[in-house]
Amino acid sequence: MRVGITINQKKEKAPKTTYAFRNILRIFLKTGKKRLLVTILTGTLIFLALTLLFTTWFSYRYNFFFNYMDTNYNWRNDFRISYVDSEEKSTAIDLPSFYFSLQINHNRGILDSLIPDVSSNFTAALSSQLYTLTNETEEIWFDNNLMTFDNNSQVSLTHALVEGRMPTNTSEIIYHRQNATSPIAINDTIPFYGERYDSDTIRNFTVVGIVENLENFFYIDGFSSDILGRPDNYWGDYHFIYFDEMFYTTNDLFLDALSEFPDYNGVFSFLIDFNYQLTAAHVRDINQYLRNFRDFRDYYYIYNFCDDLHYALRGFYNNWSFETARVFSSSIPIIFLFGLVSIESLKIGNHELVSKFRLMKIQGVETKSIRRLVSLENLTISSVSFFGGSILGFFIGYFVFLGMGNTSFSDYSLSIVEPVIFIVLVALYLTLFVGGFLLENSLAKKTEKLTAVRYKTERKKKWIRRIFTAQETLMFLPGIGFIAVGLTGQFILPLFPIDYLSNLILQFELAFMFLMAIGGLFILSSVFLLLARFISMFWSFLGKRVWKTTKSYFTLTLKHLSIYSRNYQRIILVVFMIGLGITPGLILKKSVNNHTSVEAKLYTGYSDLLISNWQPFYEPIYDNITNTEGIEKVTKLSVYHFQDYNGFELSSKNYMITIASIQNTTDFLQVVDSELFNHTVYTKDDILELQTNMTYMMNTKYVKENKYDKGKNFTSAILTRAYALPYNMTYVNSFDIFPLVARTDSYVYGRWFETFSIITSELTALQILNRTSSSSYLDYNHYLLIKLSTGANVTQVRYDLISKYGLLTQTSGEVETLIKANISTFGLNYFTIATIVTIVIAIFYGFITARNIYNERLRIIESEYQIGAKKRQIWVGFTIELILIIIIPLVLSFAATIPILNSVSGPLLNVHQVYLKFIPWLPWWLTIIIVLLCYVTLVGGWLLEMIPSVRKYRPIKQE
Repeated sequence: MRVGITINQKKEKAPKTTYAFRNILRIFLKTGKKRLLVTILTGTLIFLALTLLFTTWFSYRYNFFFNYMDTNYNWRNDFRISYVDSEEKSTAIDLPSFYFSLQINHNRGILDSLIPDVSSNFTAALSSQLYTLTNETEEIWFDNNLMTFDNNSQVSLTHALVEGRMPTNTSEIIYHRQNATSPIAINDTIPFYGERYDSDTIRNFTVVGIVENLENFFYIDGFSSDILGRPDNYWGDYHFIYFDEMFYTTNDLFLDALSEFPDYNGVFSFLIDFNYQLTAAHVRDINQYLRNFRDFRDYYYIYNFCDDLHYALRGFYNNWSFETARVFSSSIPIIFLFGLVSIESLKIGNHELVSKFRLMKIQGVETKSIRRLVSLENLTISSVSFFGGSILGFFIGYFVFLGMGNTSFSDYSLSIVEPVIFIVLVALYLTLFVGGFLLENSLAKKTEKLTAVRYKTERKKKWIRRIFTAQETLMFLPGIGFIAVGLTGQFILPLFPIDYLSNLILQFELAFMFLMAIGGLFILSSVFLLLARFISMFWSFLGKRVWKTTKSYFTLTLKHLSIYSRNYQRIILVVFMIGLGITPGLILKKSVNNHTSVEAKLYTGYSDLLISNWQPFYEPIYDNITNTEGIEKVTKLSVYHFQDYNGFELSSKNYMITIASIQNTTDFLQVVDSELFNHTVYTKDDILELQTNMTYMMNTKYVKENKYDKGKNFTSAILTRAYALPYNMTYVNSFDIFPLVARTDSYVYGRWFETFSIITSELTALQILNRTSSSSYLDYNHYLLIKLSTGANVTQVRYDLISKYGLLTQTSGEVETLIKANISTFGLNYFTIATIVTIVIAIFYGFITARNIYNERLRIIESEYQIGAKKRQIWVGFTIELILIIIIPLVLSFAATIPILNSVSGPLLNVHQVYLKFIPWLPWWLTIIIVLLCYVTLVGGWLLEMIPSVRKYRPIKQE
């Protein structure tokens, strides 16, 4: 009997030992094939998007670098020399013949040690100060410069020769004729003194050649035109001091000619200007090059070596850092959505997993084996997603790279080996693997509890714990910490000497900015989770109350919201960010085009031509300009800026005041484009009214703050001297924008001053100026606004104005081109891509939410089916739930989107906002279209899963 019992016990325990782990794994993966494929696909898309973002951004860095350099620096004509070594010598020049080449090679070697392979082209020169006595009675001396150039650039001397030949001995020189009235000619003898005043030795040189326009020939031949000036080395900066006369000789005769001055006493210089050849390989090591420059300066105390390149690299680094901060700050909504997608990818198929784990435990599979299954599954998902998404991202990124105008794979390969890319990708890989394992392991542990026990525990929670869960706390507290650290850093940084630590401080500043952004993201997530729970509870409460009073299929749908709302909470989080993710890409390009057009016209006075350098001494030629062929009408506009740091005499406040004066209001209205008044709150009649003395218009912000009404008086006491009688000025209207008048809120130091702007006539402005307080700082700009005749030749008119009078002209088209050149095109394109990505994420979340809701509502579907509900009614009822649940968060999303875009989109895109604040174009009808688009994307993804799932539903057979 015992034997029989023993045998039976062995048979009961057999299932625990006969299941091979490999078979369990195969069954586990096979039965969850759909869930596994969906999870891998989602993870692959996440890695693909992240890889593509980073590779595209770092690839764009090369374009940004070369565009920045081409736009801001011209090494051969930038009024800077790479290096000058000047020495005041008081003894005879005694240097070896190879001294010139030795200096060139030495300096090229130093540069190559700082930045390898960057000094392939250069222009070098030797310079000597020599003197001529022009008036013996009064002892008036001329400072002259004798120069020679390296072998390559010396050819430009022959190209610039207009008379004579090159020197053949130490007593022959070439003269640089810079104006037609020069008295020096071929075969003239020039007596040079090596030393001023006490020199007895005279060396006579014969002029055997004359050159003209030498700077142009140097530039045309590919050499530095900057080398022809001599920098002031005493101050360590490259400000050119031109000598009275310039002479040249060949480099093999230069040192011999100077050695014949036994009493030489002058400045002897070696100059070199590199035409730097920067490649994509240099871009990724800029931080190292800046450190090399710092170490070189600290060790050798040479601060002017290749300072032009150092200044350019530092400028690019700063601009790129701020560009990065702008772009990634604008990425916060997308990062948030991607974070939610990552979390959702970990939760795909959780409902089926719980049932599967429970079944496995019933069959006798040990928890240890389940953990192994879970770890291997998540390792497979994470690895396939990582390698598949990354490789595909690098592949697609290369074609994006080519689309940016780059053609070299070696350049692209430099971007994909950036450490930050792999750090982020590996961090995400570990997050998916560890997070997936922990999540599924927790689900396996939950199966140890009975469903009734779990629901009973949930019901016992106090109402406060149902609202405020650990998730919000875990996100809110780190967010507060990050923001606190960021704000503390921003407060401390100004205490450091920024000139010495500018790059280091900038790095820390950006780091603190990112910390605050991350902190804001954590707090935002916490708030959104809380709001999502409140919204779910609101609909749950409403559904229960409505069902009690009215019984219908619609009220039954509302009641369902109270049964299980956790899945809705996740889609609510997405909806909160969907407005900010979709809207920018749809409106910002058009918004920028509209803005820059108006901004450029305000910059040029809404006129055909603007003369920006008009001065009072030009007044005698005013009539000549008016009578120039092609010009129909001219008017003058003056802008005066008052500023006082210590307070005005009759006021304790500090003021920053702008007064724009119109010379003649009638002429002004005839010159400016009438389109101006389509964008303003004032009219043409208001402008005409300003011709009355002591009338004015005030900027809108100041008018609203001080509640101005028509006819309100304004006293000029804050502008006039204490003993002067102030004027009382009559208010006409407010103005929001005005040509050539900067926004009052655009001043950097505006918060320490009370700022406002006034528009008035020239007569009124001049009367006020005559009584201006002596303590105030006054600056002014005078402009001429020109209206061209119909069919006028704009090019000829501009040529006449600059050639006859030296007047600089601008058109609004030119200004608009310059403004657009500084706008972040990558940011605009990025917003467009972000819109597409957000739409895809919305569809994905609609799909996933429908899947989760369907699985959770199987019992409800069964009960509705049993009472005669049609399948169409079932999925329509569920869809109504979704539409109702996302109404509130969608409204809140757009309520937050509009002010956020108004405040941050301009700085993020680097939009010019001197005269007009950038406000994105978003009319009411477009807002409705965008809201409908959000609904369509979410509901579209929902219906893609919900309709087929409900249609495939089969009722449980009743035995």
